[in-house]
Amino acid sequence: MPDHSDTTTILIVDDSEQNVRLLSHVLKKEGYKILEALNGRKALDIVAEKAPDIILLDVIMPDLNGFEICKKLKDQQSTKDIPIIFLSSLSETDSKVKGFNVGGVDYITKPFQREEVLARIDLHVRLKQLQDELEEKIDELKEREQRLNALNKRKDELMRILSHDIRNPVTGIIGVAQLLSESSEDLSMEDRETMYHSIEESGRKIQRLVNDLLNKGTAERSISELNTEQVNVDEMVKEVIELHQPTALTKKISFDLESDKEIELRLDRQKMEQVVGNLISNALKFTPEGGTISIGVDKNTEKDQVEIKVSDNGVGIPENELPDLLTDDGPKNVRTGTNGEKGSGIGLDIIKQFTELHGGSVLIDSCQGEGTTFTIKLPNIN
Repeated sequence: MPDHSDTTTILIVDDSEQNVRLLSHVLKKEGYKILEALNGRKALDIVAEKAPDIILLDVIMPDLNGFEICKKLKDQQSTKDIPIIFLSSLSETDSKVKGFNVGGVDYITKPFQREEVLARIDLHVRLKQLQDELEEKIDELKEREQRLNALNKRKDELMRILSHDIRNPVTGIIGVAQLLSESSEDLSMEDRETMYHSIEESGRKIQRLVNDLLNKGTAERSISELNTEQVNVDEMVKEVIELHQPTALTKKISFDLESDKEIELRLDRQKMEQVVGNLISNALKFTPEGGTISIGVDKNTEKDQVEIKVSDNGVGIPENELPDLLTDDGPKNVRTGTNGEKGSGIGLDIIKQFTELHGGSVLIDSCQGEGTTFTIKLPNIN
């Protein structure tokens, strides 16, 4: 029989001092730690101060009987799992049944038999320890499940973002390739070189994204973490514009950039490129052929902020859609672009998420039929 006694505390509750002394003597010789109470209220006070591992509880006592004490303990979250073994000289079946009904785990009839007392206590000590071990394993499994769910969520979010970012350059490559195929005789050498360059840059963009996905360190880094570096905002925006030139060429849309070339911020370059890229992609989608997309990078010295604005003269956004545009509900109402482009609704919530991660905010100003301006406000940190 394994020895659990040195780690087990037993509370003996009986209004007979002789019974308490007898049980204490027997159990202490086995190495159990003993707490004693001669009435129910004292027992409740002891349990409130330090919960025992097992309670030996007399049924008949003058202030609170054993059934009442047991019910009180079982009604409390902190004490409901303490095993309670009833002690009584009563041997009637209905008394035992009542004890089990209020939450007792066993019954010892007086006068006590040493071997029976020790055997029953040892049994319930082992059962309690097994129960504790089971609950600990369950807690471990729950924590593991939560970690696994968090990892799966990060993986899904990463795949969601990368698939969206890959779609933009792929769409541009296909569009430029079709343009070259259908209008090759009407294009000047300069136009062709521009298109070839755009295809090459878009291909490199896809290659970088795939490499990021395959890179273990990048894939495991949470999308809620920033990997900051000193970034020239003007240069970053120009590179993002270049990546979207293929799509702009297919819709004959021009970019108008006004930028303070001296602005530098400490940013997560990849995430902020995604923010600007999604703004430009959205503008391209809802700007008709021959339109213009204006992009501005400026410093708001009064508020110590840097503002990145992307404006189009496209179809605009219905007023009733503006409040939920950047929320989780936004993607449910995905609209079709001016050339039938289909969106996933992913880009807008990425804009909000990554901007707020930098401590910034997103403003939207739109008039249906006239165009839309997105403004990213970032704290001037360098």
